[in-house]
Amino acid sequence: MARIYPNRFAPTFVVQNHRLAAMRGINDGSSSQDLLMYRDMCQSFYHYIKGERVCMGILFTRDEGHHTCGWWKNPDYERCEHLSLSFWEEPGGKPMPRDPVRTKAFIELFFGDYARLVWAEGPYGEFGKEADIWHYRVFYAPDWMTPLLPRGEVYTREFTEAGWLSSSANQARIDEEIEKLRERLGDQGDGKINGF
Repeated sequence: MARIYPNRFAPTFVVQNHRLAAMRGINDGSSSQDLLMYRDMCQSFYHYIKGERVCMGILFTRDEGHHTCGWWKNPDYERCEHLSLSFWEEPGGKPMPRDPVRTKAFIELFFGDYARLVWAEGPYGEFGKEADIWHYRVFYAPDWMTPLLPRGEVYTREFTEAGWLSSSANQARIDEEIEKLRERLGDQGDGKINGF
């Protein structure tokens, strides 16, 4: 369940708490129970106008695995700090259009001097588009200390190591290996191998 911060909390306090929560794990895109708990810990609603129900939805995580899982070809996009922002009439209520002034302010609060390196991505997926959820990422070197401006686009193969496979190509390779194994071990077509 997302935390709810009333307006009496300063934006800097909200950001600091999100940064501390994000340091407690890594979002690797899996659906494990640990990851669900991590994501839950990293999200909140912040009532930014005193006396109003309107709020900002905030999710701030450290993400890793964009390249190694086969999603993005360019290895510079492997790990990032990921801020997702949305605006709501109230927590769990109707979505509101993005507030560009508050968005800019929170990007600067979360990323500080690295805000100039932010890669912004508009809403995607049915829910994301309906809720107008925007994503802001700063990418990092493997040490998680050195921010970087990725070379090229996410789908460029210019910097991709030899032998890298996209997730769909990797799944096709796995399926092919399973089929070869079934043939070799005598799959009778009933989903069992040698009667098992």
